[in-house]
Amino acid sequence: MLEFIFILMVGMLKGVMLMSGLVIDTEKKEPYWITYVNNRIKKNKNFIVFISGSTGSGKTWSGISLACMLDKTFSPKDIVFGFSGLMKLINSGEKFKSGKVFMWDEFQIEGSARTWQSLTNRLLNSLISTFRHKNFILIITAPYQDFIDAQSRKLLHAEFQTMSIDYKKKTTKLKPFLIQYNSRIKKFYYKYLRVRTKLGTSPLKAWNIPQPPKWIIEEYELMKTRFTDKLNKDIEKQLNKLQGKEEDKRKPLTEIQEKVLSAMAKYGNVRDTARELGKAERTIRFHNLQIRKKGYSIEEIEDKGG
Repeated sequence: MLEFIFILMVGMLKGVMLMSGLVIDTEKKEPYWITYVNNRIKKNKNFIVFISGSTGSGKTWSGISLACMLDKTFSPKDIVFGFSGLMKLINSGEKFKSGKVFMWDEFQIEGSARTWQSLTNRLLNSLISTFRHKNFILIITAPYQDFIDAQSRKLLHAEFQTMSIDYKKKTTKLKPFLIQYNSRIKKFYYKYLRVRTKLGTSPLKAWNIPQPPKWIIEEYELMKTRFTDKLNKDIEKQLNKLQGKEEDKRKPLTEIQEKVLSAMAKYGNVRDTARELGKAERTIRFHNLQIRKKGYSIEEIEDKGG
């Protein structure tokens, strides 16, 4: 059966729900997915969810809202924008409790870069093993799941796809799936969480998750602005560095070669250049050859107005 069965049995007591032996007060109106994840943590397991969707579809806000529901101590400092930031947070010396939530926002910026991809995904596999032992929860956001390599995808427990935003109700509609990997046939299966109540069993095909607290959104936006500004400056430095390398590939002209190049641009022939500089035509031809070998041309002088 393609749909994963997660059973919630309604108890006889008023306001109480039984779930695989776990008693939950239904008056809290806790979302089924929150119950499911909390149950995993209580069973000494971890949880890693990937939130996918296009730019502006509500990925980040959904991730923050999910984190706040799962971890009452969650704050913007638990949000990172790169692997190094995540490692720095985990190795900060702070003692995190079981069920602690970390969020890696915009995974594609670092995780999918060609120079970083292999190392990042390799380290991610090791980190996920640590999360499993310490019962941590990791939320990853990116436009598409294939930004994560196949080996790391096997370790994901769920994917929440952003579908739409209701600006009036301030909710984001998610299409949540549990992920199972069959190693024998090397295939991924995406299944709905199923809930059994007095009305019967039905799949949870959507979840309208509320907007996160305003104060967290405001702090996150400041963090994201600082990150984006730094990223843009780093990109500019890299471009300038590359441009500088292109220019430095050519050896500089000697003083006489510069004079020959300028005179050739002015007169356009060897005879007048030789007369201008008081050199033999054979000498001018020799310097022209050396100038071309270094990658310079008369056209460059003309383009500069020389």
